[in-house]
Amino acid sequence: MKAMILAAGFGERLLPVTKTLPKPLIPLLNYPVLFWNLNMLANEGISEVVSNTHHLGDKVIETVKKSSFKGMKIHFSAEEKILGTGGGVKKARKFFNDDTFIVMNSDILLDIDFKKALSFHRDEKAAATMVLRDDPKVNKLGGLYLEGDNVSGFTSQITLSNKTPLLFTGVHILEPEIFNFISNDESFSIIDGLYYNLLAGKKEVKGFLEDGYFSDIGTFDDYLKVTFDGLEGWLSERLAALNPQLINLGSDTKKVDTTLIDSSAEISDKASIGARVVIGKNAVIGENVSLEDCVVFPSSKVPDNFQGFRAIITEDGVIEL
Repeated sequence: MKAMILAAGFGERLLPVTKTLPKPLIPLLNYPVLFWNLNMLANEGISEVVSNTHHLGDKVIETVKKSSFKGMKIHFSAEEKILGTGGGVKKARKFFNDDTFIVMNSDILLDIDFKKALSFHRDEKAAATMVLRDDPKVNKLGGLYLEGDNVSGFTSQITLSNKTPLLFTGVHILEPEIFNFISNDESFSIIDGLYYNLLAGKKEVKGFLEDGYFSDIGTFDDYLKVTFDGLEGWLSERLAALNPQLINLGSDTKKVDTTLIDSSAEISDKASIGARVVIGKNAVIGENVSLEDCVVFPSSKVPDNFQGFRAIITEDGVIEL
């Protein structure tokens, strides 16, 4: 079975970090967020993955090629101009052949039982299945409505006062027939350019409800929340196992209470490292530094006397929240 990870976006809500670091490579607990999802797909027996690229795409390709994911073959679909979630899938059409395939966002962390979701999709003979959850973030991110297991509409189109919308997680299970309903445009959203057409054509679009851990990593607040959840042990074993930094703590990292520090980091004896702190590879922490609720990116330098609380320190500067 094959899958696609959508990784071409600009990550505008994470500027200025994403000016020089593509969003899929942002380190989450000292491991690129894209790698969490590649490992998840590999663990589910996915044999090949294609990832679309655009913004800083060469960095994504170079970094992925240096790693391996249980022998899974990884391909890239470079976009000269960004094509949107729908246009990206359409461009990669030949990759999927004539079999069921998975599409997912690169910037999410989701504890999903893929075998159960796939079984549901096939039993329902759906053209498309969207993985959903009951989540208050739906009011911020938008969502959709179900009638039974059937997707009946999107909050971007309609508002139903007697229905509670559900959040779409960014994971799809799709059949090749969806390409008969996809937009003729080159660049478009998968919701606007596919799902609206599927519903108009009376095709079976199903919603699969998942109640496991979920977060998108769309903002710095989201990013810190997922980081702190990981440090405090709120991630399931299935999720934690996706990050070798969390399962091999004796080799490359050390974890003291809620602190994760790469062994290559240089930390002054006069620095104070408090709770919920992640320090990346080759980072340097100066004298009289105090850190709490902070993430220090790889190769970043924290200057002497810096006092950090709810901050993200990168090579290019500090984001204080």
